[in-house]
Amino acid sequence: MLAQNLKTARELGLADVEADALVTVLGMLERGEIARDQFHMGQFRHQCRTPACICGWAHHVSGGTAFPELSSQYGPMMLYRRLSNSLVGLFRLTSARGSGGEITPAQAAIALRNFLTHGEPRWAEAMAVCESAPGR
Repeated sequence: MLAQNLKTARELGLADVEADALVTVLGMLERGEIARDQFHMGQFRHQCRTPACICGWAHHVSGGTAFPELSSQYGPMMLYRRLSNSLVGLFRLTSARGSGGEITPAQAAIALRNFLTHGEPRWAEAMAVCESAPGR
């Protein structure tokens, strides 16, 4: 297996626990451990309070220590103010509320790997790669 060339938490502008949680979520997405019906890039949590998006899953797998703002009613606004433009883009914080349901876990995995490797999600690339792949 090839070594991963991921940026450090500091290079990504994150706390170590946040970077670690995102790496954990990446593995879960790539292994198919997060089912399509458990994933929605337009909300942090489903109505039943289970995690939905990349950020919500990172918060969940870290026991609430990654992106702790999600515990607040105003979490998205607080996150927006704290995070870099690249993370805002990864989490789609400027997208229309509720949009993102069409993004699959496989597409999110590509965007997350792009972010962890290059410092930007490159959503257009992630969406194009998965759309053209057979069987998706």
